[in-house]
Amino acid sequence: MILFMCVLYVLLYLVLVSALGPRRCKHRIVLAFERIHYFDIAAVCLLYVGSNTISKTALNYVSIPLQMVFKTCKLVAVMLSSGIILGKRYTMKEYVVAGCFVSGMALFTYGDWIGSGGASRMDQPLGQLDMMLLTGIMWLCLALSCDSALGNLQEKVQKAGTIGGEIELMYLQSVVGGASLLILTAATGELRDALLLCSRDARVLGALTAWAVCNLAGIVVLLRVIGDFSAVV
Repeated sequence: MILFMCVLYVLLYLVLVSALGPRRCKHRIVLAFERIHYFDIAAVCLLYVGSNTISKTALNYVSIPLQMVFKTCKLVAVMLSSGIILGKRYTMKEYVVAGCFVSGMALFTYGDWIGSGGASRMDQPLGQLDMMLLTGIMWLCLALSCDSALGNLQEKVQKAGTIGGEIELMYLQSVVGGASLLILTAATGELRDALLLCSRDARVLGALTAWAVCNLAGIVVLLRVIGDFSAVV
């Protein structure tokens, strides 16, 4: 899914910029690579792929509502990492609000566990209570860690003026991320399985395209907000 989204965005970017003229297209693409801070963009691309891939992996173990709550509550992690990456400081009131989000996340996790039948197994050893849910939560926590650092690094890159804008940043993320995922999925055989599935059922390809377009639009808007304001917003 993430590989398809990266490839689709690269194609859309090239079509969009090419519409401005061959010279300007080449100039903007080369300029984006010439001005970039390679360490920062490498970290951004790695975290971008990691966050999206790990989030999708977590869905094998937990429900979508639980994943959405974890994603929504990444505010706390973003605030903490912004102090390390960007040197920002927050008031006690802001930390109290963040604490409320953490409490809500914990309560929702408990409710999801109870709803899945976890309460009926309370007499079992801890290691046997619900390893699937626990595994999913660990994946979500790892994705949350990637998200927290990703947003702040994206803010750092955009405000440093090394990228032309959110569209160029998304393009670079897609190029590096797509290349990495292409190698990985080809090595594991997942790429072949995905191509076979899409060739057998056109509805899968249509749904995947619709998802990728909507997701790309959301990410570009999010990058614009990060660049204009901050990752915490």
